[in-house]
Amino acid sequence: MTKLLHTSYDCMILIADYKEPNFHRHLCSHLAFGKDGKLKCTTDLGTFVAKGVFIDSDTRHTIHFEHGPIYLFLFDETSAIGKQIKATYLSEISVAEVPDDLISQLRTCVENSLDVKILSRQMLTILSDKMENSQKKEDYRILDALQYLEGRPAIEHDIIHELAGRECLSKSRLSHLFTQEMGVSLHRYLSFIKMKKAWVYILEGDTLTEAAIKAGFNSSSHFSSTVQRMFGISLTEFVKSMV
Repeated sequence: MTKLLHTSYDCMILIADYKEPNFHRHLCSHLAFGKDGKLKCTTDLGTFVAKGVFIDSDTRHTIHFEHGPIYLFLFDETSAIGKQIKATYLSEISVAEVPDDLISQLRTCVENSLDVKILSRQMLTILSDKMENSQKKEDYRILDALQYLEGRPAIEHDIIHELAGRECLSKSRLSHLFTQEMGVSLHRYLSFIKMKKAWVYILEGDTLTEAAIKAGFNSSSHFSSTVQRMFGISLTEFVKSMV
């Protein structure tokens, strides 16, 4: 069972109390840890045990934890915090152990925070303070595209054509530039942000089908298969404990 605590442009925060999901790949990088004890993370490269792990986007993995729920922070790779995590911890490897001092701060934050929005801000502040700031100058066309997508109520099937026209680029050039600038393909990013929009609609009271269609999925089954690939659990299991 999973609880979606909070979602924003930068990250989503979840509490997962399943013991070991199916192998799956996230469309974003993420941080996983528990209130105490160590978790076991398994990828195609092997298994290791740690108090917390950073896992890069598109890395096939599963996590086993016996000591209660797992706290999951999923980061949009195009956001400032997502880029900092990539540069600091995942620039050359797909999985990294979270340093002990950072784990201690994060666990204290979880124990003391009752309001999830405050928790979100505190967690992002802690992570930002620990990481290097990227000085890379970003292409203004990609920044404009990101802002435009964030403001859209839905991600329609012709959105790439629309974005290409908006930025005066061909679709192939836009896709290449997006991958070059953001480190993730445009198609995968569109799936990710469409899923975030659907989650928000569910939290606002829409049914699964209503939320899926409003966000731009072809059907609720399309939404369900995306969640299955990303989390290794069913959509029904994912949403039944949403708050």
